[in-house]
Amino acid sequence: MIFNQYMEIVREIKKSEIAVNSFFTGWECPIRKYLVPCLGDMPLESISYTEIRKYFLTHSHLSHETLKSHYQVLNTVLKWAQYDGLIERNPCERYKLNVGVPTKDRQCYTPEQAELILDYCRRRPVDGIGVFLMLKTGICRAEMLGIKWTDIHLKERTIEIRRNIIEQQGEYEGDRVVEAPTKN
Repeated sequence: MIFNQYMEIVREIKKSEIAVNSFFTGWECPIRKYLVPCLGDMPLESISYTEIRKYFLTHSHLSHETLKSHYQVLNTVLKWAQYDGLIERNPCERYKLNVGVPTKDRQCYTPEQAELILDYCRRRPVDGIGVFLMLKTGICRAEMLGIKWTDIHLKERTIEIRRNIIEQQGEYEGDRVVEAPTKN
């Protein structure tokens, strides 16, 4: 069996076990963008320790966190293939993930930069409301896009964050935008 065929079987099972937004970032993206283009046409039994090393060296420009996600997906698929008797050994078990660019420290705006952005938002409220909300509350873009009028309580001056709006890729043409629950 080739990698892509087995990957699809595991992917469908995992899709039912993982929240939509976590599945997209943790499984769908690594599979579609990276793993299938590199390993998709290879027979499972020909994926060796050397192939795993080559894969991670080729993608060493990605962040360490991204590569960890790729490793988890690849290791899971190959572990399942081993359990199903399709391969004798899982080559990921011998590979130690130590490549990648260290995760960058998150940078914050200086008070002066934040004030410039807030000033822009005040002058252009239609364009700036989303940025204003993200800057003032710390919510991410997906959470901001998920806000509905029913989530806004003007008397209490509160906004409930109940959903995310994310892009989801699939077998259809292009991407689609879907509503997903928040992680917390």
